[in-house]
Amino acid sequence: MAMPFEPWQLAQLQRLASIDRPRCVAAIESLFDADPALYEALVILATDQRTLSLEEAAERLCATVADVEVRLQAFRSQELAEEGLVTLDGPTKTARLANGAIAVWEIVREYRRVGSVELLETSFPGLSRAEVSAALRYARAQPEEINLQIARYEEAMERRKVVYPSA
Repeated sequence: MAMPFEPWQLAQLQRLASIDRPRCVAAIESLFDADPALYEALVILATDQRTLSLEEAAERLCATVADVEVRLQAFRSQELAEEGLVTLDGPTKTARLANGAIAVWEIVREYRRVGSVELLETSFPGLSRAEVSAALRYARAQPEEINLQIARYEEAMERRKVVYPSA
């Protein structure tokens, strides 16, 4: 008979682990036997929260650090996609808010300019706090992509200033 998970159960399992560690270890091993992918998911979650380093995660998963980085990026991309707030624009593969109007790199560029989420929200008054947060989380998960897009934009603006100095 399956019982629903209740928040108090986790706290009591932690307490039981301090009282009867062998019993908890056996229960966790049974859980991992029933769902082998669960262990990897927990390791990746812990790495995402910086509870485990990349090296520690690689050791636990019998993988390379590069493999763990790939799994971590996949997890972060999946997490953002599940939120439904950030999507990849079809032909350009540019990350945009789900409404499609604003590219993530534009939000990040402005955030770097103004320096706070509160000021960023005044720059983009039509965005919700959740949308702003999702854009910033995406940028943290994909810094190279976002930095490249910002650099391309800034280079184009510099070229434009050369051609149209009074603009």
